[in-house]
Amino acid sequence: MGPELAEAALVEHYPRLVRLAYLILPSGPDRSRRVLAAHAAEPSLRPLVISNGRA
Repeated sequence: MGPELAEAALVEHYPRLVRLAYLILPSGPDRSRRVLAAHAAEPSLRPLVISNGRA
């Protein structure tokens, strides 16, 4: 897979990865912090998408 395809796959899967991170994170009283944490955690989920061959 070339860099262009990898980048396109990340852009395509970004919303799913953020939703997955949001679901995995512990719930708390402040939803906005959880949303921000989900966006911050997304890069750590990227290898799962790429190594799974779904990118």
